[in-house]
Amino acid sequence: MTPEKSWEYFHYLNKHIPWTKPTIHVFGKPCLQPRDVCYIASEGLKELSYSGYKPNAYSWDVFPPLKEILDEVHKAFPGSQFNSLLLNRYNNGNDYVGWHSDDEKLYGNTPEIASISFGCERDFLLKKRSYKKSKGEVEGEGPKTRTEWEKPG
Repeated sequence: MTPEKSWEYFHYLNKHIPWTKPTIHVFGKPCLQPRDVCYIASEGLKELSYSGYKPNAYSWDVFPPLKEILDEVHKAFPGSQFNSLLLNRYNNGNDYVGWHSDDEKLYGNTPEIASISFGCERDFLLKKRSYKKSKGEVEGEGPKTRTEWEKPG
């Protein structure tokens, strides 16, 4: 995607998306999510829920440029079958979420996850999840993003 097209999408998203800043629950306590969000999902997909929040799912048809973005993602990842999009808008360097895994059961054990940035550059960080291994436990190769890696925001 060209930088010009990326900025075109950026301005469209800012102007046309019904952004919300929901209350979520972190360690059992309610807090305002430190980013704006909007959820797009294919028809028939089960309801998304994370941190006690269940966003309204908009159809891809409501925002035609999102279908164009989805086509770009499918071109970048041939054979992929993305069925939803959680848009996140970070208003400034103070908007972020802590380390987490995108491990909603809705998407199964090994979901595909793509990330695109349309605004200012941000570091995209991943770190290996730490966990205790049982004595004699065999660990396989081939990391799975959902189960073995975490990312901030």
